[in-house]
Amino acid sequence: MRSDFWRNYSAVKKDKHYVNHVFFLIGCGIFALSVVAGAAYRLVAGRGDPVLIHFSNLGNAFAARGDTKAAIENYRELLKIRPVYPEIEFNMANTLVAEGNSSEAIQHYQTALRLNPGFVEAHYNLANLLAGENQLDGADEHYRRAISLRPPFVDAHYNRGVLLVKEGRFPEAVAEFEEALRLKPDHIEAHLSQGLVFSQARRYGEAIRVLREGLRLSPNHANMADALAWALATAPQSELRNGGEAVRLAEQACAASGRKNPQHLDTLAAAYAETGRFEEAATTAESARSVAVTSGNPNLTNAIAARLSLYRSRQPYRDR
Repeated sequence: MRSDFWRNYSAVKKDKHYVNHVFFLIGCGIFALSVVAGAAYRLVAGRGDPVLIHFSNLGNAFAARGDTKAAIENYRELLKIRPVYPEIEFNMANTLVAEGNSSEAIQHYQTALRLNPGFVEAHYNLANLLAGENQLDGADEHYRRAISLRPPFVDAHYNRGVLLVKEGRFPEAVAEFEEALRLKPDHIEAHLSQGLVFSQARRYGEAIRVLREGLRLSPNHANMADALAWALATAPQSELRNGGEAVRLAEQACAASGRKNPQHLDTLAAAYAETGRFEEAATTAESARSVAVTSGNPNLTNAIAARLSLYRSRQPYRDR
């Protein structure tokens, strides 16, 4: 089994096998600016509160242009004057996330939900934030609430699946990814994540099937190509392995990452070994180990070193 499987991979366009929630925090801010920027204005305009309209509109304008400090200042003034509006609490929380102030953002999401327990977006954004803070139980609770309030919530199903992977609850994670794919069959990251879970659970045939479909939908997805190459090169069952295809896909992934991703190089080395090209496998594994050392990844470094020893002995690696 590949060391640090999820910690080192990337379903989020970072490093391989790494499913981290930092991108969700960024997403919260983007979601706030693009979707919610006008929500408070529409609400307060309907209520005819000129003070609320002024500060809300001003805060949203600052947030929309990326001036988070000014936006936060306006939201604070607004909440002093009118402290009972969940939409303003929500916008404030989103802006605080963009500012990097997670602890205060959590408080404002919680206040928004106290004022409006059915606020779906607040549940969802709070879940993303808690997941990023490694408060997994709280994140799971709010993902489930968001899903119950809006059952066809694709991103909530996907993000909850990522969370369940972090908790080692693989069958439940697979179910969430399957639901995300049912709702959105071209959800590329759901294909990748489900394939990785299947590999982690040693369900290699299913992993290959899912990853093939993901690569069909996104032919230039480097991490998808890499994950499929790894399964094709290292699956214990001989009938599932295809060394030639694994080499082609691994070379594609390495080219896309400029040969600077240690896991992509690690996969290419395994693919070379599967086809009997042990000298190239050893040379590539040495490069992978060097890049892993430079990137400060001791677990991956040690795993590559163990595989390098196999290649020097003219043995392929099997993912068991």
